Amino acid sequence: MHLLTARSARSVERFELTTRNGRTYRYPQPTWLDRLAAWLHSVAEPAVLSAVVVGLLYFAGELAEAIEALASDSCRNANRNSYKPAL
Repeated sequence: MHLLTARSARSVERFELTTRNGRTYRYPQPTWLDRLAAWLHSVAEPAVLSAVVVGLLYFAGELAEAIEALASDSCRNANRNSYKPAL
């Protein structure tokens, strides 16, 4: 028979209390360093996503130019090597 072991108690360092009217209280109050870190996190995430999107757009443009060059080269080669009967 398997016995359940008692879990060790976890200490709670921070928690938020939200009242019925929607007001949120944080205990303990965040320090200026906590607020700065939260602000940096909120700014950094969209910046990283924007950089990824710009990078993908740049890569797609470079790829499109390479494909266009390949297609035009193959069309030129096909016209050059095509059989034209002498009339």
